[in-house]
Order: sequence, then structure tokens, then C-alpha cells
Amino acid sequence: MGKYAGNNQQREATLKRMFVEAGCGGQHISEQPVKGSKLPTSFAFLPGSFDKVIIVGAHFDRVSEGDGVVDNWSGASLLPSLYEAVKIEPRKHTYIFIGFTDEERAKSGRISIPGK
Repeated sequence: MGKYAGNNQQREATLKRMFVEAGCGGQHISEQPVKGSKLPTSFAFLPGSFDKVIIVGAHFDRVSEGDGVVDNWSGASLLPSLYEAVKIEPRKHTYIFIGFTDEERAKSGRISIPGK
């Protein structure tokens, strides 16, 4: 939680760094551009032995009026800890941890979400 400071770009970089610190190698971290956003959505993959997938996500962005620690960063900062806890044991399911960008802008209608 203490790493929340900074703008959205700094948060996105911090989230990736936290995944690396949790043991997620470079080949298992990726990002996907979001139409209308300057920042990508970030992904960390933890491969399993079967085709089934469990997705865990949270958004890391904040609004300009505050730090957004409880609403945003509390969930996003938990993702690397979950990664670290789950990676210890062999698993059947593949886990995909997603740090969503621009949830606040999407909520306000400033970017479009496909299918909405």
C-alpha cells in the first residue's frame, strides 16, 4: 500500500516492478494498449498444467482529486502478493493477473469500452 504515490504512469511502472519482485519473470509480464488511453493494461501470467484459466484483476489508476488508495491501489497492489503466494505450489490452472488502466476515465465516459 505504501507504494501508491505518483501519477498513473508511475503506478503502472510500480505495479510491473512489484510483479518482478514477486518472482514474475520478464517473459510472463506483458501489456496491451487501450484505445484512447496513454497507458496500457498490464498482465502477469502464472502458467498451470491445464488449459483452464483464473483471472484476477484490479485497476491502478487514480483521479486527479485524490490518491485513490482505497478504491484503486489497494486492489492493484495486492495482485503481486497473490502471484507470489500462488506460485509456490504446482497448479493446474493458469493464473492471469491484470492491472487495468483508466477505469476512472471509462467510468466517466472519457474512453470507450468495447461492447458497452
